[in-house]
Amino acid sequence: MAKADAAKSIRETTVICLECGKVCKIITAKHLALHGLDADAYREKWGLKKGAPLACKALVRARRKKMKEMQLWERRRATAGAKPKAAEAAPATGKAAKAAPAKPKAKGRPKKA
Repeated sequence: MAKADAAKSIRETTVICLECGKVCKIITAKHLALHGLDADAYREKWGLKKGAPLACKALVRARRKKMKEMQLWERRRATAGAKPKAAEAAPATGKAAKAAPAKPKAKGRPKKA
């Protein structure tokens, strides 16, 4: 494909890898590694805009909608305002209370006896 066709490779429900012609919903870093590229090098090679997503338009739209619904920036503001209050809640005995170290969570399934 020519560089002029690169923008057409990102469609509504599919994306075409310009290196190999594979049709998928998103061009992952793992797929690009097979071609010896990363996302930035791929965009530069094929003349795509610097921040252009390598995912189909429908997937980008759905992710954007989901992020707006989650409103993570509101949670960040709420937790940033709560941090100074936690310092005030320290015991007034004059000694700093030592927090018991949390036991690390076991990974995987339990061992057999």
